[in-house]
Amino acid sequence: MLIDIAGRISNVSLPRTKALLPLLETIVNSIDALEDLNNLNCGEITVYIERDHSQGQLLDCDTTYYPIKNFLVEDNGPGFNENNFVSFKTSDTTYKKNKGGKGIGRFLWLKAFDSVTIQSVFRDGQAYLQRTFNFLLSANGIEGGEISTPSKHNSLKTTVHLKGFKKDFEEQCPKKPTTIAHEIIEHCLPVFLSDNCPNIFLVDDS
Repeated sequence: MLIDIAGRISNVSLPRTKALLPLLETIVNSIDALEDLNNLNCGEITVYIERDHSQGQLLDCDTTYYPIKNFLVEDNGPGFNENNFVSFKTSDTTYKKNKGGKGIGRFLWLKAFDSVTIQSVFRDGQAYLQRTFNFLLSANGIEGGEISTPSKHNSLKTTVHLKGFKKDFEEQCPKKPTTIAHEIIEHCLPVFLSDNCPNIFLVDDS
């Protein structure tokens, strides 16, 4: 069965007032991945806010905040091994149904962002392998995905880079890092209240 990526994404609803939802779903994906590794207490998720310093400044109270251009989410979960990569490529997958996942979260990315680049170091037996691919509005939706040997030290690491925040959504997105942090906590509150909670860091480049 062939999937029309542009058509599938056009059928996904994302109100502009929910501009942070693609980021929040990315964080939830990282938490789910750490749960699969039974590694929540040792898990780390870092969210980077990347701002566009080339554009006009937006004032919020007494502090200047530049528009947000990208988000990058990094975790030390199991990564995009073969099973997870196949699930990602499967539209409306039921792979995470037992966790309440509907298999549409990644389509929200392309509602609010131009493209997504994913780089993942995962383990296959005793070997560490790396997979890098782009997710974008194209005929195939996915570019790349070939497996290589990582050039750096061997450790689990996956980054999801949401790139090119579309203006209509960026304008509705909160600018203050404290507000974004509160949104993350509210969205993931059951995890923060549990005994097994990963360390989650929010880094603002300004």
